[in-house]
Amino acid sequence: VLDNGPADLGDSVPGGDRSGDGLAQRFQDAVEAMWFGAAEVDGLNELVLRAGLRWRQVTMLRAYAKYLKQSRFGYGIAAITRVLLANPMT
Repeated sequence: VLDNGPADLGDSVPGGDRSGDGLAQRFQDAVEAMWFGAAEVDGLNELVLRAGLRWRQVTMLRAYAKYLKQSRFGYGIAAITRVLLANPMT
C-alpha cells in the first residue's frame, strides 16, 4: 500500500468518535479495505464520515442488515442505509 502522507480531512467529525484514530485515518482505512476487497462498496460506508465509525463497524452493520433481509424484515438494505445515514449520532 502506498503511503502519500495523511489526507487533509481534519481529525474529527462533528459529534463522532474523537478518541483513537482520527477521521483521516478511518477514511484511509475504509478506502483501503474497499480497494482490496475486505469491505463492500455501498452507501453504508458513508457512516465512516458521518458517524465516525470504523470500516469494520460498518461491516457489522451491513451483516445485521443482510440478516434482517433473510429473516424477511419489512425493509431492505437500502432503507436501512437511509435510516442510519439520516440518524448517524443516534
